[in-house]
Amino acid sequence: MDWCVDTRVAGAADLIESDIADHLSRHAAEPGVVELARPILHDGLRGVEPGPVWASLDWSGRHCLLRLRPLPDGELPGDPVGDGATRAHDHSARLASGLGSNGEATVVALGVARIPQRDLDLPPSDLGRWAAGPLQAGHVLGLLSSEIWSGRSLEEAAACTGSTMAAHMAAHLGAPADGRALGEAVIEMERQLGADFELVDADQTRLVLRNRRCPFGPLTSPGMCRFTSALAGAAAARVGGHAAVSMMESLAEGDRECRMVVDLTSELDPEVAHGYRWPPPPSEEGPADDEEGQRRFQVTLSLELPRDLLSVPVTRHLIRAAMDEVGVVSDDADAVDLAVTEACANVIDHSGPGDAYDVAVTINPSAAHIRVVDVGRGFDHRSLALPEMADSEAEHGRGLALMHALVDQVRFESAPERGTVVHLVKTLRFEEDATAHRLMGRD
Repeated sequence: MDWCVDTRVAGAADLIESDIADHLSRHAAEPGVVELARPILHDGLRGVEPGPVWASLDWSGRHCLLRLRPLPDGELPGDPVGDGATRAHDHSARLASGLGSNGEATVVALGVARIPQRDLDLPPSDLGRWAAGPLQAGHVLGLLSSEIWSGRSLEEAAACTGSTMAAHMAAHLGAPADGRALGEAVIEMERQLGADFELVDADQTRLVLRNRRCPFGPLTSPGMCRFTSALAGAAAARVGGHAAVSMMESLAEGDRECRMVVDLTSELDPEVAHGYRWPPPPSEEGPADDEEGQRRFQVTLSLELPRDLLSVPVTRHLIRAAMDEVGVVSDDADAVDLAVTEACANVIDHSGPGDAYDVAVTINPSAAHIRVVDVGRGFDHRSLALPEMADSEAEHGRGLALMHALVDQVRFESAPERGTVVHLVKTLRFEEDATAHRLMGRD
């Protein structure tokens, strides 16, 4: 997130302004706000003393700051984007130390808020047959698939897999003593998986890592970035008990590299960072086991969906087909069908434009567990009417009241700008002759 520009060269500042605006648009909570910030960005780049300038974005807090530092005359470091303008992402350490500057930085508040983040601090799973020896990307994908099949969303599965890899790293590479040792351990682990990480900066409290090759290749997606965050964050938490990770840039989001800040003091803004602690909190749900500890057959679905009402009937159809296949009685299937519809509609209705949401369903021998996860801005569920407040004439609250009436448990985890998870649990009855249900371990 670094650029260099010689403001004396005609058109150079325009090139950098456009490049910075493109970057902001990829990470802004409201991309439309970037256009409102363009005049501020424009004036900031042209308001400094004419000459070479180092421009860097600071997004360690919720709102982005543009820092402009004058540089000595000479060749601008970085990859040229035009006369008098370069992308200097690879040269931030050199700019900070070797080149120095000719004066104090000018700080410009752009007023662009970053997409809020949701903590997913999950305990590690059992590595099983992959516990010994070097790891490969295929091992990670195997663990990831297993977590998805257990009913987790992609982002939750990636977070759990990253935590598991951190446990493997601690077992095989030892517990890092400080930030630099932690950075080197993360780099070695990611190298085994096929990534191209390097340490940009490190001290006793914070390290900055960059990566130019995703270990997941063409399978990468923003949700998969949670793996890297959890690997570094869970490992860092083992050093001092807690840590925070901010993914400043991401190849999956269209950036030229991944850039990750790991803070061992957990002082990064919680709105834009993922929090981790050691030991991690216990997992709420796990796969169904029988009395002898053997895994039972269960049905799981994990869906990633756009914020579009057309996604609701698709979700209903897939979940209903799964319930019909295992022989859930019609009345119970109808209740789950309608409760999921209301939960999805609430998330779609209250989340912001462009948000996505996930639906994770697990059907075990006794109940259906459904999680509808708003992965965008979220909403405060307390703004919805309580069940006893909703009547037949109410415009709001009827969906929430209906969910309470249809299923056995309704639980929200939500806050404005931090995402929302709707948990539904419904005890199920099954048809006596359902073959798939017999596979679950009950006749």
